[in-house]
Amino acid sequence: MRFSARQETLLAMLKAVRTVAGKAHTAGVPAGVCLRSRGDGRLEMAATDGQTGVRLLSLPNTDGTEPGAAVLSASMFGDFIATLGPGSVECTASTRAPNMLEVSYMGGRGKAHFATFGDDPALFETYQAAADSNWAGKWSLPASVFRSAVGQVDYACNLSLGYALAGVRVILGGGEMRLVGLDNFRIATRTVSVSGDGEATFTVPVRAMAIAKQVLTGNGEVTIGLLSEAESPRVQLAGEGDAGTCVEVTTASITERYPDWQRFTSLPPLEARCDTGTVDLIAGIGRIEKVVRADGSVRFNWPAAGGGLALTGKEREAGSCETVLDADTIGEGNIAMGAGFLLQFLRTVESDRVSIGLVEAGSMVMGRISAVGLEHGEHLYVLAPRYVPD
Repeated sequence: MRFSARQETLLAMLKAVRTVAGKAHTAGVPAGVCLRSRGDGRLEMAATDGQTGVRLLSLPNTDGTEPGAAVLSASMFGDFIATLGPGSVECTASTRAPNMLEVSYMGGRGKAHFATFGDDPALFETYQAAADSNWAGKWSLPASVFRSAVGQVDYACNLSLGYALAGVRVILGGGEMRLVGLDNFRIATRTVSVSGDGEATFTVPVRAMAIAKQVLTGNGEVTIGLLSEAESPRVQLAGEGDAGTCVEVTTASITERYPDWQRFTSLPPLEARCDTGTVDLIAGIGRIEKVVRADGSVRFNWPAAGGGLALTGKEREAGSCETVLDADTIGEGNIAMGAGFLLQFLRTVESDRVSIGLVEAGSMVMGRISAVGLEHGEHLYVLAPRYVPD
């Protein structure tokens, strides 16, 4: 095996595959990354955590390559490449010892050797979609829209911090894609326009969505493909990554493990509601967060007679903080939300104004915050429990 590549290309590819190379997936090879020289001037990299896989394909390399593959330690090889400056890096199967990869850099003046663990492991193929795969459907949307939608659902349900959910529900059809995230008492939905025919509903792991958002960094389109396989249906998210690489994130569908989300998606709204500026609300909550700390809560209260939106935060040791914002109000309402979580959520909202209101959830009344004035296909809301005023 032999290939040469720019240091920045190798670094971008390693950064992407290391998002999943954090668990042992081959006996005796923890956190491995598979490199494959295709012989056509391109380099492939792949890694998996046992559930989600990332595969990358570089741009053609004008220096030529010799076919071959090897599995290396993702952390050791990645950390080493990061220490090199810009320039060409050549990797060759070592003639000094078996199961070693020789890395030349600085125009051949520097060399390093890394142990390899096999030459063509099954892990490389596990999450690679074959060209003749049985596609049950394919849809596409701009990469920037995909990252924004995933980011909003992720932040709103606090999934990226604790992975509280088994997954994110994906509903495709009618030229739209709807993402639904749900934990014990919060729900977030985001609907965006997509191109493609057919309908499909499936659930993907939260980690897989977070990984896709990290590695699909290009400005082109993201393609969502459903691989119809009898035993284990798979979902593939493909697009462009750093350094012009082609990126595929493939993961298993985990629909059967997802909680009952449907009962939360069409809760009837109550009359009580207030609308206020997104920037002003972020500033007001930010001030309160300094007192109540990130894990404290913010109380929202708007009286029936008007008078704006009052934000209050209390902390037993630090004291309390209150601020009043200009708002358009209907009816009377009060709810409480976590300060830190709410700030994260609001920073993803692509609207100048947000609406804070109440919805009826069976025997409970819960709060709802949603973006106001967004174009068709972009709607987002979360739920938080109502509080009893002092």
